[in-house]
Amino acid sequence: MGQKIKKGTVGLGSKFVTRSKAIKRLDIPIRDFRKLCIYKGVFPRVPPNSLKRGAHKTYYHLKDLKFLEQDKLMDHFRQLNAYRKKMKTAIVGRADQRIKQLKKLRPRLNIDHVVRERYPSFALALGDLDDPLTLLSLIASVPSHRLFKLSPERINIATRLIGMFKAIVSEKRLLRKVFLSAKGVYYQAEINGQPITWVEPYAFSSVLPFDVDYKVILSFTEFYLVLVKFVLFKLFASHGYRFPGLFTPEISYHNTLGSCVLEKNAGSVEQEAEMDPNFAQELQQRGQSPASRGRNSNLFENLVFFLSREVDKKIFEFVIKSNGGRVVWDDDNFDSETYRSAEITHVVMDRPLLDEIIIQGREYIQPQWLCDSANFGIQAPYAEYRPGLQLPPHVSPFVDDKAEGYVPERKRQLLELANEYIEEDIVSESDAEGKEEELEVAPVQRTQPVIAVPDKKKPSTIEKKSHGKFDASAKPEYKVKKVVYSAAEEAIESKKEGSKKEKEQAQLQAMAMNRKRKRMLDHIIKEDKVKADRAAELRRNAKNLKSQK
Repeated sequence: MGQKIKKGTVGLGSKFVTRSKAIKRLDIPIRDFRKLCIYKGVFPRVPPNSLKRGAHKTYYHLKDLKFLEQDKLMDHFRQLNAYRKKMKTAIVGRADQRIKQLKKLRPRLNIDHVVRERYPSFALALGDLDDPLTLLSLIASVPSHRLFKLSPERINIATRLIGMFKAIVSEKRLLRKVFLSAKGVYYQAEINGQPITWVEPYAFSSVLPFDVDYKVILSFTEFYLVLVKFVLFKLFASHGYRFPGLFTPEISYHNTLGSCVLEKNAGSVEQEAEMDPNFAQELQQRGQSPASRGRNSNLFENLVFFLSREVDKKIFEFVIKSNGGRVVWDDDNFDSETYRSAEITHVVMDRPLLDEIIIQGREYIQPQWLCDSANFGIQAPYAEYRPGLQLPPHVSPFVDDKAEGYVPERKRQLLELANEYIEEDIVSESDAEGKEEELEVAPVQRTQPVIAVPDKKKPSTIEKKSHGKFDASAKPEYKVKKVVYSAAEEAIESKKEGSKKEKEQAQLQAMAMNRKRKRMLDHIIKEDKVKADRAAELRRNAKNLKSQK
């Protein structure tokens, strides 16, 4: 008789352990275990037999635990645990001198090696920069709080890092998209061919809720601070700037409070940062240059914008400078000497325009004009953005119109102004039916014989000749009708044939799928149908609005 196998020691289930067992194996408190997992990028797993073992528990893989055991951070957390015990003993014994000594000997956290381990190349770090910039922008906008351990020093560091990143983006004109939403301001910059998208909250006074786990947020913040520092150092060095930048605490009429001023290194030569060769090859296949600055980098060249008092300086200064423009403002607003300067070409204001402040030769616009112009690479018509007027819709540049199946009317107008609007490749059957009456007959593209089937009520030519008897020598007469297709109809017919072949191929592939993949396919088809119905409804609503006007 062989040795009895204990339950949970072999098979797939044996490779997963619960969180309590993982903490016991590493011999660290749960708060340090959470930090360690966040720093190293280790997250819970779902075991294959989770329903049998308890779905309410959290499981980790054994390989991940072995990966954590061998890291240097384990020594740091063990030293920190011993330090806490010594500090607790000193506090209970009221040994003030011992407490002062222990505060100086507190172990310092160093996660530089973790960042280099998780991001061995600069391209990988750039590709994962969306969440760090979003979280640091949030931390930079909240007030300090003693209970939540949001210290002023940490908020100040996050503010400086965001300021340095925006300074290098605006100086090198790497900003590509900006969208003003209810959540905040969405930005997208392109660095070494990689798009980086992040969100910044508006500058409103915020109240921190108590139902949020700030310990997890601060653990991610500690890691992201180090990651962003690495990225900024590489960016500054590649472009020949001194790191860190110079911060001016005083308010200037052409710069925001505490913003970063870039300084060139003596004898430095600007170099392009390294790029993943596979990603560079992919850009070349798409017909894009890895070092291209984009279509709107010089959009506001030689233009000077005066920002009124009610306009958010940090948002629109960043947009203007990223497109080659200059920005000025003054605390005295329209009563200042700065406003009367002859260099000013545009005035950005968000209040009704008064006759006594108008200066001839200037354009008075609302702030949305800057975002719409930057997104589409054109200077939008000024008449639609005059102060006091109702603004046109602010369309999002992040939406893929081809995937959604609908192009908003405002976006179509701006694309036509930029000479970048292309008719939709896919014409739905409903659109084709609605356009049948409007189609003009063009020169003949192809002819298709159509057999006219004789009506059953009328006797055929065979019946007439045979007088009710079958005549083998008689030949049936067929009427051949030639159908002339115009260019638009030819495109519709070819697309119908192509879609028919694609449907047949998809049906053959679906027949070879298992049940799980078929359910996923049905779910995808259902979502596509909902999306198509929504796009059709939007087109009908737009058509009704046009007819009402």
